[in-house]
Amino acid sequence: MTVSLARRFKVDVSTDATTWVPFKGITDLNPQETPTLQAADNYDSNGFSSFEKTLTGVKVVIKAQRVLTSGGAFDPGQELVRQTRFQFGTSARIYVRWYDRNGASEAYQGYFLVDWQASKTGVSDIEEISVTLTGDGVVQAITNPATSPAAPVILTATPSGAA
Repeated sequence: MTVSLARRFKVDVSTDATTWVPFKGITDLNPQETPTLQAADNYDSNGFSSFEKTLTGVKVVIKAQRVLTSGGAFDPGQELVRQTRFQFGTSARIYVRWYDRNGASEAYQGYFLVDWQASKTGVSDIEEISVTLTGDGVVQAITNPATSPAAPVILTATPSGAA
């Protein structure tokens, strides 16, 4: 029996669902579905209960290390998420996608409310953060970005007019 390691998954964040930034330093990733089930009992079930899923919610809990780099900067992906802290409305939300970095088909994307909690700040230059992302709307399966990396785009060339 093989065991799936936590490092198998990668998380990217975005403010526009187009330009994605990796969220690094992850030590634990826990995507959770919370379905709402409604009784759908009828006489054809021979006395057994029946249910139908009518709503579903999603939470993604990320635990990560927040390390101050030698240049005095934090991870850019973590910073995008942290900037939603103490905000309201769309400023409190961010687009998130998580996927298998080895290219397996497990890959999802959605729009999430952010809850950011820091702890263990006593260690010099290292914090432990816990980010709870609560889905706001549809979370959908996507094509795994690891299987089709973006092609580079040439923006300028020198000398001008070069092919």
